[in-house]
Amino acid sequence: MSKDISPQEWDELVNGHSTNKDSSGADSDRQESEIDKEKLNLILDVPIQCQVVVGRTEKQLQELLHMRPGRILETEHMASQHIELRINNRLVALGEVVVVGEFYGLRIKQIAKPVDIIEKLKEE
Repeated sequence: MSKDISPQEWDELVNGHSTNKDSSGADSDRQESEIDKEKLNLILDVPIQCQVVVGRTEKQLQELLHMRPGRILETEHMASQHIELRINNRLVALGEVVVVGEFYGLRIKQIAKPVDIIEKLKEE
């Protein structure tokens, strides 16, 4: 089983630098950088599920069975609220819907700090 990444290690991976520098000089910094890149390369190919959540609602099965094309399914989400970006079902950012050519996209407005995401993972 893999070792949990500490908040410091996460910061090093994301920001490319260590918050705990020693006085050993440039060679130490270069070695730390190479180690950080190795750690980052280990997780770059990990598949993740991304979801853009426009809204949620609860309906009875009977209501869903009577749905037809053109019918509108209302959500409890107000148009003025931010849209959620979830990665592996965890909220990581908020944004707004944009149209990119023929596709919808998400413009990120707020993003969670990696340390906060890790703390939530540890609570589970």
